[in-house]
Amino acid sequence: MSRVHMDPSIITTIQEEEAQSLSSEALAEHERQHSPLSCARHPKGRRGTVDVSSSDKSSEMEQRRLRRMSRRAVEVTRRLSVSSALFSQLHGLLAKHEGDGEPRYENTYRVEPKEDEKFMAKEVSAIIERVLDEKLSGVGYDATSCGRLCCSLSNIIRSRIHENLELPRYKLVVHVAIGERKDQSLQVASRCLWNQATDRYASGSYQNRDLFAVATVYGMYFD
Repeated sequence: MSRVHMDPSIITTIQEEEAQSLSSEALAEHERQHSPLSCARHPKGRRGTVDVSSSDKSSEMEQRRLRRMSRRAVEVTRRLSVSSALFSQLHGLLAKHEGDGEPRYENTYRVEPKEDEKFMAKEVSAIIERVLDEKLSGVGYDATSCGRLCCSLSNIIRSRIHENLELPRYKLVVHVAIGERKDQSLQVASRCLWNQATDRYASGSYQNRDLFAVATVYGMYFD
């Protein structure tokens, strides 16, 4: 059997090339094993798959949280709108009850009226008779409509007194009675509990061929 003799320098070159080839293959294998892509593809890379799914779950949870926050914001806005509407209605009712929002002043603790603000019985009687003559002239007696007519005359007399006289601290009570004339006699009397120094009354009457009317106005001073 013949032997082949090779140059030692050639053998050394071949060994170095094989070593370099092995080193390149080992390096490539190492990079495949530790790269993110290999972790996602190979069974050993389950950690990368878990990280991706965890990120998806976190994103979904964040979206749910944002949706819940959006719904809560809408609900809070609706509640605020309802509360604002109720507050506006309540404010309007209070303003209407208190005289359309006009200021209310504290009590002056004045127990007597001023001289020019006292109840003037003579002027009030003139207003009563003027209203009765104006509204009952030519009117016949009707038992079914006399009740409404008495209420109407009372309101008119009260309004006329407030329009023509300055009585800012007096409460007025107006009483009107209407009856049919049939040659009968009639007496109208009243009794009141009041302050004789400040409270007064005034009366007036009217009659035509069919009816008679008596109106009385009581003025009570209040502080």
